[in-house]
Amino acid sequence: MTRALRVAIPIGGFNRSGGVKTLMLVAEAMADRGWHVRFLAPDYAAEPPTPLTTRIRIVRVATGSGPHAWRVMRFYARLPFIAAHDADVCIANFYLTAHAAFVARLLHPRVRVVYFLQGDEAQSHGRLADAPALSRWLRYVLARVSYRLPLPMLCVSEWLRRQVQRPDAVVVGQGIDLRVFRERTRGDDAARIAVGTIGAAARTKGYQDVLAAVSRLAGKSFDLIVAAMDDGLALLGATGAQRRIASSEPEMAAFYASCDIFVFASHREGFGLPPLEAMASGCAVVTTDCGGVSDFARPDHNCLMVPPGDPAALAAAIGRLLDDGALREKLAAAGVATAVSWPRERMTAAFIERVSQVAG
Repeated sequence: MTRALRVAIPIGGFNRSGGVKTLMLVAEAMADRGWHVRFLAPDYAAEPPTPLTTRIRIVRVATGSGPHAWRVMRFYARLPFIAAHDADVCIANFYLTAHAAFVARLLHPRVRVVYFLQGDEAQSHGRLADAPALSRWLRYVLARVSYRLPLPMLCVSEWLRRQVQRPDAVVVGQGIDLRVFRERTRGDDAARIAVGTIGAAARTKGYQDVLAAVSRLAGKSFDLIVAAMDDGLALLGATGAQRRIASSEPEMAAFYASCDIFVFASHREGFGLPPLEAMASGCAVVTTDCGGVSDFARPDHNCLMVPPGDPAALAAAIGRLLDDGALREKLAAAGVATAVSWPRERMTAAFIERVSQVAG
């Protein structure tokens, strides 16, 4: 494919999440190739968390006035009629955009649609969501149906492809910027072991599990460092915890560099970039068996792995690393060796190659 493709990416909003970050990265990679890329976002959506190149357009979709829920409904109702306008390829990336893109494909058969799946949204946005039961059930059903739509699918992990039962899906993987996330040695003046985690309000991210685990380690000597997007995160009674504001990759790299142990306690992830970033930075990693991490995490080789939602098991794993310096060093060294096999460029290249094939 030599011509410059016109790519439309419908998106519900530019929240500070790994999924949005990845979408922005692949959009930049497509723009670097000379493709014409635009995001279709509702007019109520915030600006992107990091600036996009001027080669990428953001088209604001008018949703009118009234309650936010009604404006959301208007946005997704309009998408099937505008997603295919002046586009060769539409990249769905969320179960609601997948449904809209499928209808757009029926209305405009010349347009190709690719479903880029980054997580098992039937679980993360359905069964495990912080929402009323009826809402969780409806989201679960809509997400499960979206997996069955006759659309070419790209997945970020082998685990996710198996989870959604789409053996035809192409796994493009994930990747990190190895120029930013690289091994650093903590100074000799670091007298106490530092345990780091990421603070998040959503229950499924497991932050409260980490705090419950830490409370079981009252007799141990260590510092707890919590990375947060802003200073609005409550440390929830974590005595002596330090908050680090980290909303960019360099800030996250500095956070990992201050940690000896990194704890990732999420309940469900399509891939799980933070433990891979921590491995690249030389941390000994404790992670839950939350799904996509199984593509790179090897228990007792480059990490310790525990069940999701189990603070007691989490505390035991952290305590084990606090007591065993040789194990910390072994896991950290193996983690660094693992991370170098996951460069970001490999993921974006695989993504672009598959989109090119679909576009024909």
